[in-house]
Amino acid sequence: MLPRLSTTHKLTIILALLSSAPLVVIAYHRSGESLDQLGQYRARLCEQVALGCSVLVRENNYRVVEQWLDQYHRSSPAIEGVRLVRFDGLVIFESGANPDLWKRNYDQSSAFVETPIVRAGRVWGTIQTLFSERTETLQTAYLLRAFGVILLINGLTFGLLLRRTLSVLDSSKAVPRRVRNTLDTIAGGVVILDGQERVLMSNSAFQQSTHTHPDELLGRNLGNIPFASDSEEMPWKSAIRCKQQVSGVTLFLKTENETRFFVANATPIFDGKDEIAGTLVSFEDVTALEQQKQSLMLALKDLEQSREQIHQQNLKLQDLANKDVLTGCINRRALFEILERSWTEFQTDGQNLNCIMFDVDHFKKLNDTHGHAVGDQVLRDVARTIREAVGSVGTVGRYGGEEFCVILTGMPVTDAMQVGESVRSAIETELISPYHVTASLGCSGTEMGAVSFQAVLEQADAALYAAKHGGRNAIRCWSPDLEKGQSEGNAKKKPASIPKAATSNVSYHAVASLHAALAYRDADTALHSQRVAELSVSLGRGLMSVSELYVLEVAALLHDIGKIGVPDSILLKPGRLDKEEWKIMETHARIGVEIVEASLNSKLLSEIIRFHHYRFDGTNTPEGGPIGEDIPLGARIVCIVDAYDAMVSDRVYRPGRPPEEAFAELRRCAGSQFDPELVDRFVHLQIGWRPDSRLFEESIDEKQAIAVGHLTERTLASFESHDESSLRDSLKQLGEVGLQFDLPILNNITAGIQKAITESRDGSWDEALPMLQDLLEMCLTVQRAHIRELANKPLLTEGSEQSNVLTQLRSIGKANQM
Repeated sequence: MLPRLSTTHKLTIILALLSSAPLVVIAYHRSGESLDQLGQYRARLCEQVALGCSVLVRENNYRVVEQWLDQYHRSSPAIEGVRLVRFDGLVIFESGANPDLWKRNYDQSSAFVETPIVRAGRVWGTIQTLFSERTETLQTAYLLRAFGVILLINGLTFGLLLRRTLSVLDSSKAVPRRVRNTLDTIAGGVVILDGQERVLMSNSAFQQSTHTHPDELLGRNLGNIPFASDSEEMPWKSAIRCKQQVSGVTLFLKTENETRFFVANATPIFDGKDEIAGTLVSFEDVTALEQQKQSLMLALKDLEQSREQIHQQNLKLQDLANKDVLTGCINRRALFEILERSWTEFQTDGQNLNCIMFDVDHFKKLNDTHGHAVGDQVLRDVARTIREAVGSVGTVGRYGGEEFCVILTGMPVTDAMQVGESVRSAIETELISPYHVTASLGCSGTEMGAVSFQAVLEQADAALYAAKHGGRNAIRCWSPDLEKGQSEGNAKKKPASIPKAATSNVSYHAVASLHAALAYRDADTALHSQRVAELSVSLGRGLMSVSELYVLEVAALLHDIGKIGVPDSILLKPGRLDKEEWKIMETHARIGVEIVEASLNSKLLSEIIRFHHYRFDGTNTPEGGPIGEDIPLGARIVCIVDAYDAMVSDRVYRPGRPPEEAFAELRRCAGSQFDPELVDRFVHLQIGWRPDSRLFEESIDEKQAIAVGHLTERTLASFESHDESSLRDSLKQLGEVGLQFDLPILNNITAGIQKAITESRDGSWDEALPMLQDLLEMCLTVQRAHIRELANKPLLTEGSEQSNVLTQLRSIGKANQM
């Protein structure tokens, strides 16, 4: 690459060329005139020779002609050759030059002269003379040599003159070296302009940033550099116009390969008369920062899009988490959150809160008769009908099983009763085919004096049971008479309510926050707690009041909250724990109690979490601790469900057990680790009384089926006639049949009925009704198992003993359904 010429050298070359060119032109013109004169002289000389030769040719004295021409050739060193050529092209005489020289083209040169010879009035031939070309070449060489000498002399002269003249204006001379060195040490670009915005000096940083050379910048208007800006005026122009500093102006400089970004500051320079003499402009190259900014902006845009997508996905997940999959209504947890929020609004704004509890009449019987698919469809139809009837005035949630709950705010309880009646009527009229479905409803509100939303639910639940036992397909509103047992004699007696202080301070929002913290720490433990909560509520339904069920659900959700205090190395260990690690893990129960007591003011909640690890037989109970049925019911329930879910769930070090093995393990530990009655009830709920359920591994023979059916018929008849002696006798015999044929579930059912009859305070035996329903379902299951054994045998003949028993059982079932 050629070195870059300085401005002084450029000016020197230009001036030398301009001054030397006229001299060369003049010399060239004069040399041309000399050549013309030389050509004319040669032409006259050749004419004289031709004239003499013409005289000799007329006399045919050719020998003399040859001597003449040879003498003519020798007379001048400028003549290289002469020859005589006849008109027909025959060369008569030739002297001198190489024959090849005659073959050249000499049309535009004076070196070749051809003169005609006339004889008898016509051209006889020609004399061709070839002169030397060195004369013209020498003249051209002399001319070029003179031009070079003149150009050299002028170049040296102008170079010295310009060097001395421009040294006064050269920035490298005008600015001291120490100042230039100081400017070059500045990381940012610095440019000094004169009053006309021309560059007087620039430091190396500016030159590198703009890819320019100092000599290119010197004397150049800074505005000629293609800077672009968002502002209307360049900063150095603004500084000159305003006569003050201008800072923070962003400039862009586009090149072929990139775009560079600068932050420019301009400060005017004043002379001794306080007039602007120039401008100091600084350029901070922020290209890297701008590129990072643009990258961050792109990343931020991507993050915004991702956040929006995550937000939408979270909304969908939240909607899924709050929705009941089967019915599309909000689920139990979302229902509690809305109830708690509505209760807070009632306390702050006085906005009424009303709850309507729904229960599908005879749903269990419909489910067992037609199958779970039909039962699920009925629940979907009921939920759809409730939502359509309620509309936008309330919120519909699935409370559990076939129970639904409607939350109505901002209206008196009388209006809530009207809404409930419209829903009941819609279910009765719209769901008449293919299965006639009705529902019982119970209503209550804050007008009834409830002290918490759990109390509102409990009142509505009490009214619901009054409606069910008052004939079903009706709606009842809670009143103090229902609580005192004065409304109707057949109203179902609810379990004793727990003290109001036990649940009134349990905030579901706080519960959700604690559970979210557990999920953040260990998602598997949080999912385990959710499953335990669902199964615990299912097991406790019918044994506990609404308020107790609420506390039970919260306790199940938080029974492992103490694991937040367990180290990750133990909590998340991908394998079995050793003895020392188990000791640390066992402290989570104590930690959980401390967290719950500090966060939620509920004695019952704390007791369930504290005692849910206590064995039923008391072998691990500290001195003075509860044993057996003294352990809170909720703690015994959570103990069973916690163990069951732990057995059926997969672990890193082992796969989950099948439910059948888990049931067998629960039965094996019943009476020692677990409450035996609750174990049987739990297994009963988990297996269900489905028409195709196979509860018995061994086949059911005819004798077993007839015995169970006969004794079930006697039991139901004694119950309907209210004959306690006959009823106890039948139940005793059924228990003996259960022992004889190894049917432990039958033993548990009969024992439960006897206990309910014994503990009945008003003598109505209403507490035994659900267990009598279980007994009838048990009988039907035995019959179905026996029928499967007879599937390949001849059909029962009409009038046979087995046929009569089945007929009686169907009659008993129909009578019980009335």
